[in-house]
Amino acid sequence: MKCLVFVVAALIGIGCTAAVQAPSVSSYRPRVPQKPRLRVVSELGQIDEKATDALFRRLEGDIVACHRTGLRDVESLSGDVRVFVRIGRTGKARYSYVEQSTLGDRKTEKCIVGLMMAADWPTPEDGEVELRKSFSVDAPSDAATPQIWGDERLAAVTRQLGEASKCKRGEAAQYGVTAYIVPHGDTGRAKTVGVAAPDSAADAKADCIAEAIKKITWPSPGGGIAKISFPL
Repeated sequence: MKCLVFVVAALIGIGCTAAVQAPSVSSYRPRVPQKPRLRVVSELGQIDEKATDALFRRLEGDIVACHRTGLRDVESLSGDVRVFVRIGRTGKARYSYVEQSTLGDRKTEKCIVGLMMAADWPTPEDGEVELRKSFSVDAPSDAATPQIWGDERLAAVTRQLGEASKCKRGEAAQYGVTAYIVPHGDTGRAKTVGVAAPDSAADAKADCIAEAIKKITWPSPGGGIAKISFPL
């Protein structure tokens, strides 16, 4: 049985952010998202919270569908996700991205972002609105439980992480990476990789990082599957 738990925070003026459960292996601090340069909004507006909550409830089935598709690649796919959404004055999302995630599948994360972008949001008053949506997805009860790898396993591939770091193109901000490692001969490989970005402009870099992580030769997880989360 799959379960979704939602936590929503709307930023009005300075605002505040809903708490998110820390990743099981390590955590990272995403950079505060930058406002788009094409249009400057001096103050954030307000949005109907009840209408926003109702919209999230309607999206729940679609999020489950995104997760179900991801389960075809990794039966143990699960984790916590926080999505950032900037809603324009017309009620359409201007941009959205995965701000934090321990899910471990870029394809599923992008599917969820696509839902945020396509949604018809309540029309904000007095300016644009920023929302952060947090939720968790669980693997089926009969799915294999992955080994949770820590820093000692990451140390074994430190030199190979250089290629993934090049995707940042000198950027200092951290990206959050989660990968599922499966056996590949005598070693291991990342079957799926998820990446949380520091801002809305980093989508292409996150894709590059995910592909670079898949090319790394990992230690073998034995006969099972392993999961690792780390900052890059």
